[in-house]
Amino acid sequence: MLKHHGINNPSGTQMLQFLNRNRHKMTCKDKYGVEKNYMKYAFDRRASKSLFEQLFIEDLPPEDLSVMINLNEISNTGKNGTPETVLDYMNKLIKDKIHGDAMTNDIKLLREFFVEEMGAKKYSELTPAEQQEALH
Repeated sequence: MLKHHGINNPSGTQMLQFLNRNRHKMTCKDKYGVEKNYMKYAFDRRASKSLFEQLFIEDLPPEDLSVMINLNEISNTGKNGTPETVLDYMNKLIKDKIHGDAMTNDIKLLREFFVEEMGAKKYSELTPAEQQEALH
């Protein structure tokens, strides 16, 4: 934040706004060299609880919840390079039980919260305008 915006000690709101604005640039390469959005990568690294529950739900949002993390980020990491959101990725992890039963259950609970409380959608549920906006 200091380097890009001159903000030495950003508030949670400022950090969430920065992450939302730059979500398509914030990627990590998985062990196969595939670039994934950092939120999807957190699931691969079993860090979803600390990233989402601790940071994005408890620590960063302002009390009035006027700014929340945008979960409708799109990347082309679906089957055969198709577009998918974080929710699509979570559905794939749940279906395939990649991380075992305990973590799969945690992902299911988090998924339910994302849909009901944070407006998370699958790529197919986004309107064409939302799809276009999410790519920029």
